[in-house]
Amino acid sequence: MCKFLIEKGCDVNMRTPYGDEYTPLHHAAGYGNAETVMVLIAAGADIEARNFDNRRPLHMACFKGKGDCVRELLKSSADIEAVDDSAWTPLHFAASYGHAKVVEILLNPEHGKRAELNRKTTGGQGGGDCTAADLAKICGEEKIVGILVAARAILNPKEDSEDEE
Repeated sequence: MCKFLIEKGCDVNMRTPYGDEYTPLHHAAGYGNAETVMVLIAAGADIEARNFDNRRPLHMACFKGKGDCVRELLKSSADIEAVDDSAWTPLHFAASYGHAKVVEILLNPEHGKRAELNRKTTGGQGGGDCTAADLAKICGEEKIVGILVAARAILNPKEDSEDEE
C-alpha cells in the first residue's frame, strides 16, 4: 500500500493533522514495519523529521523496541545521539522501556557510531540529570542496567534529600 501511495504522489514527509506532527516514517518505525521504513527512506523520507516534542523516527523505534527498524534507520545514518525536548536520546528510551536487544544494537559500533553511554537527560522520568543506566534502574530494568554497566556506563547516585534532614 505504501509503494502504491508513493507512486500516486503522496508526500512521504506529510505530517499528521492532530498537532503531534508525526510523519509516515515515525509511524512505520514505531509500529515496527521495517519494510515500510526502507520504502519510505528510499522514497526520500526525512530520517531526522521531528514531531511535536522533537522526537525522531529513531526515538520511536527505540521507545517501542523495534530492533529491525532501529537497524534500518542507523544504516541510513539516523542520528544515534538525537535528543528530544527533555534531552532523551534513543538509548534513554530503549533502556527505560526494557528493550535489551535495542540497547545492544545502539551500543554496537557496526553502524558507524556507538551510542554515548553517559549522556544525561534534562527532564522527564527521574526528573532529569539521568543517564540511560539511571533510567533503567529507576524503571526496574536490571538486565538493561547490567548491559550498560558492563559497557562502562556510570550509575549516578541520587541522594534523597528527605533522608538528610
